[in-house]
Amino acid sequence: MNSACRWILAGAMALLAGGAGTAAAALTPAHLRCEYRENPEGIDETQPRLAWQCETAGPARGARQSAYQIQVASTPAGLLAGAADRWDTGRVASAAAFQIEYAGRALASRDTCWWRVRVWDEAGVAGAWSEPASWSMGLLKPEEWRAEWIGLDAELPTDGSEVDAATRQRLTALKWAYADVPVNQAAPRTAYVRGGFTVPAGATVRRATAALLVDQVAKVAVNGVPVAEISRWEQVMLLDLTPHVRPGANVVALEVTQWDGHPPAVLGEVTFALADGTEQRVTVDTSWTFALTAPDGWQRPEFAATEWRPLVSPPEKRNPWDGPPQTFTYWLPPPPYLRTSFAVTKPVRRAVVYATALGAYELQLNGQRVGRDQLTPGWTDFRARVQYQTYDVTRQLAAGENVLGGILGDGWYASILGYTGRRYFYGGYPRLRAQLEIEYADGTRDVVATNGAWRGGFGGFRQADLMAGAAYDARREPAGWSRPGFAAAGWRPVATGLRPVDPAKPLATFVVEAANADAARVAELLLARTVTEPRPGAWTFDLGQNMVGWVRLKVRGRAGQKVMVRHGEMLNPNGTLYTSNLRGANAVDVYWLQGGGEEVLEPRFTFHGFRYVEVTGLEERPAPEAVTGVVVHSGMEPAGEFECSNPLLTQLWRNVVWGQKGNYLEVPTDCPQRDERAGWSGDAEFFIRAGTYNFDVAGFFTRWLRTLVQDTQLPSGAFGNVAPLFGTAWTAAGWSESALVCTHTLYRVYGDTRVIRRNYEAMTRYMGWVAQQTKDGIVTLRGRGIGDHLNLDGGAPTTVIETAYYAYLADAMAEMAAAIGRADDARRYAALATEVRAAFQAAFVAADGTIRDSRQVGYALAFAWNLLTPERRPAAAAKFVGELERRGWHLGTGFVGTPRLLPALHRAGRDDVAYRVLLQEDYPSWLFPVKHGATTIWERWDGWTLERGFQTIAMNSFNHYAYGSVAEYLFRHVSGIEEAEPGFRTVRIEPAMADGLTWARASYRAISGRVSTEWRREGNRLSLGVEIPPNVTGIVRVPARASRLMVNGQPVAKSVGVTRVDAGDYGTEVRVEPGVYAFEGELAP
Repeated sequence: MNSACRWILAGAMALLAGGAGTAAAALTPAHLRCEYRENPEGIDETQPRLAWQCETAGPARGARQSAYQIQVASTPAGLLAGAADRWDTGRVASAAAFQIEYAGRALASRDTCWWRVRVWDEAGVAGAWSEPASWSMGLLKPEEWRAEWIGLDAELPTDGSEVDAATRQRLTALKWAYADVPVNQAAPRTAYVRGGFTVPAGATVRRATAALLVDQVAKVAVNGVPVAEISRWEQVMLLDLTPHVRPGANVVALEVTQWDGHPPAVLGEVTFALADGTEQRVTVDTSWTFALTAPDGWQRPEFAATEWRPLVSPPEKRNPWDGPPQTFTYWLPPPPYLRTSFAVTKPVRRAVVYATALGAYELQLNGQRVGRDQLTPGWTDFRARVQYQTYDVTRQLAAGENVLGGILGDGWYASILGYTGRRYFYGGYPRLRAQLEIEYADGTRDVVATNGAWRGGFGGFRQADLMAGAAYDARREPAGWSRPGFAAAGWRPVATGLRPVDPAKPLATFVVEAANADAARVAELLLARTVTEPRPGAWTFDLGQNMVGWVRLKVRGRAGQKVMVRHGEMLNPNGTLYTSNLRGANAVDVYWLQGGGEEVLEPRFTFHGFRYVEVTGLEERPAPEAVTGVVVHSGMEPAGEFECSNPLLTQLWRNVVWGQKGNYLEVPTDCPQRDERAGWSGDAEFFIRAGTYNFDVAGFFTRWLRTLVQDTQLPSGAFGNVAPLFGTAWTAAGWSESALVCTHTLYRVYGDTRVIRRNYEAMTRYMGWVAQQTKDGIVTLRGRGIGDHLNLDGGAPTTVIETAYYAYLADAMAEMAAAIGRADDARRYAALATEVRAAFQAAFVAADGTIRDSRQVGYALAFAWNLLTPERRPAAAAKFVGELERRGWHLGTGFVGTPRLLPALHRAGRDDVAYRVLLQEDYPSWLFPVKHGATTIWERWDGWTLERGFQTIAMNSFNHYAYGSVAEYLFRHVSGIEEAEPGFRTVRIEPAMADGLTWARASYRAISGRVSTEWRREGNRLSLGVEIPPNVTGIVRVPARASRLMVNGQPVAKSVGVTRVDAGDYGTEVRVEPGVYAFEGELAP
């Protein structure tokens, strides 16, 4: 039992023992937040919004805030002394405790603000002041930046150690060649591949090389002599064949293995240059042959391969994973280390550093990391904006010499980006910008800023790409590089200014703005549970949880020993790591050990999605403790807890939470592991309401919506399908309107009207775009029209989906317009909603309740968005249930329909059917993956099945949170926690107690306070525990007759705190004051 629910029962018992149970303690403000963040540094909101939650020392009935007073001071000492030199509201008679806009003295750059609040309770008694909280202002004017953009651009080596640019370009244009064999998921596939070429008699070979890519690993031999072992886990390298090539016939032989049982594949070329200056090139193509066995001598030219089959190269197949372009031909440059030294000669009052990058950065000051943020500055559309972070580093400075340094990685700016397969998508080389401002005790100031005086060099990191992974050579790490006394004489002057990759294409103009949400951070550590050796030397660790982040590796070895760390979500049947579904993402980290003792190694500027970890290159068996999973996600506070009598359903909720952790990394991605990782607008929309129950995501979505709304809206008024936008934007219902749906959700959940005001004009333009494609109330959008993506015969025509969305959006716009005082617009949108509903009913709903050409999703949208007339609802509900019965009570919906399926059944009055669908354990269902060991939500209902194994590698993520939208039903209906008005100022408690569960409990920290419920059924007896936080009104609906309903041991009509009782066929509805309540009664028949 979680702590919140224990408190419900304990509180109810205390009230029973204590009698009337009026408020026993004064209210105390806690959980102080500014712009949804705890003590944020460097914000640029000049009227930041403040919030708190009222708490009491124990259970208290009717506790309410009747007034508040906020004080804001420039120093903590001044605040404690009551000298509120920035703002003192005095006593304000109001119950408001969130979305309070600062209205004090105008704020300027660098201002520090310390604040506190006290409140008066319902009896007019003032409580104690809260603990102090703070915020600081960033640099509000562009001209306040004295720092320059700096970097150090490594050039492609020309000493033969790297593939030259011309060869890379040729490889990019080549086709893969495959062994023509079927997929065999039960075991690896190995093909023995031969290709020949002839060197003229008497010629002298000056140089012979091979540039080869394989799927997945290969042993390479020339004329029977082993040359190298290569894999697709690393970037392509040149193989020197010179010593083994001779005049006459030559053969390149490859033993290619695909560990996941897919057809082995090869791409590449062999080049040989002769002493006479001529050069010949042999491409791997269908003239090369293969066999599935290796006869003696097969690697030699004289072997007769007459029975061998040719490789195939289907024109429609662009790569082994049928997905985005392969990226293994790129040269990945090392991240530069940048530094400067400066002197501190006087006592320091405060020191703050403002930092950002086009790329990703890690600051160090005197040998210590600055802050705990990861992958900063995060991901925005760098063609429009980049955010900066602010850190108070006062305690890291020392008297005398100090060193400020930074490691500059590629980040989202220059790494391989999503399904584009491109590096340098935003057009420039990585750059760092940092400005350290030191305020001395005597009032003077110094600024240490990035400029041409900084020096740069390279260290242990050979590469650091978000998708490909990192490579680190511990022998090369310059010890103490960010500490005073380091000898940097060999380091070079840095480059200053921005540098486009193509000088003919200047970089777009962008703004530098303060971060408006917490960055990604290390959230927790997971210890490996087991380690196995499914093939020799491949030590495979199970973390027990599909997660996102990276591995902390603890090993011993000799100097120069190469250790490779691979990551995967699943295992093959033989226990080896399954990675084909990662498509073009290498997802590998490589280390060269320093030697001499235990080494603890972590990558930088990359992340992976994985449960299983394969480590190769070790010379002794590792213990499970050798691998620790470092879990990373955007900063967001947990908000909800859920548990019930069905362990699989409880685990399902945990899977949803882990899916959200993994995909809420800087932007709401679709998946965190393969070569996509895009901020899909549809996925974000489908899941957002569930996401708000699990975590406080207000700041996270405020940040992402700025990118979606301001940087992806097309001239037509439509919004991009991904944000940040890359590739060709397309439109479709379920994706295009995400800006409206997410904005409306932030308003409903957090009472946020500022986000409505800022997005309103853009949302209005979108509604105008839809109107242009509407005839007689029926919508036919121009675009891809993908409908209910990945549904299993449960979809509906796109016009049904698009028109349903239009009605819902009109309702949402009417509510949002009213919330910001646009009464005329509110009336206009309300009328539009009525008009579109009527059109939907006339065009799509038959007299018998059938929705035209629709399966489950058509009915789900109709009930979820109230598109049916009262007269048609019963018949339509019967048809809806019939669609589910037709599929054996299994769902068939995809991305659009699934979030609405169970809530729609609730609105249709059929929670019994909703429970039946929810609790199915065989395919297709939510619990099928759980029953088979899933720890996150899958992209597809059939991502893996008993009969077929893994689905297509072209699109098969095992951490894809869209179907995790089911968590909304778990909180809103199973547990019964729902907002009755924006911001949960009034909360509705209406648990659906249907067959299949005997108890459920949940808690949710709303912006207004913690709400908890716990219910239990035993025969026809029910009990319901409810916690309503101070300052919130509860509306509780219990499926029990009022005449037999007891509250805290008293008849419901006589219970203290119950202000209204209504009865009906559904049972009893009561209105209650804040407090803890224990309802007991008999289920209504």
